[in-house]
Amino acid sequence: MNFIAINGSPHAQRGNTGLLLDKVVEGVQNAGGTVEMVYLSKIKVNPCVGCDACHKTGSCPIPDDFEELKKKLLACDGFILASPNYIMSVSAQMKHCSTAVAASFIARPWTASMAWWWRHPAGVAMSR
Repeated sequence: MNFIAINGSPHAQRGNTGLLLDKVVEGVQNAGGTVEMVYLSKIKVNPCVGCDACHKTGSCPIPDDFEELKKKLLACDGFILASPNYIMSVSAQMKHCSTAVAASFIARPWTASMAWWWRHPAGVAMSR
């Protein structure tokens, strides 16, 4: 199985989020899976400006690296999200990414969107 691991820490692999994500990735690899790492601090995912174009077309008109990430997410068997806990929430980088992901899938027909989510079961690991 092929996974995408998205690290939402502004410190990439240098902090606690990176250390915890390394352990998750190690477990996936030990089970025979492959993992491609994506560091949100090293790519550009712009914040939403509320133009509503994504709901009409399925893609964001603001140029950034999200469309490439979206292709990877659609092609993978599952994904892992990792973020530090900043003020009882995820990092700003992860918020921008999750907004873009949500907008992309809301624009898809409901049945196609639900089929994608059912094909990608979720698991969550958190630390404080």
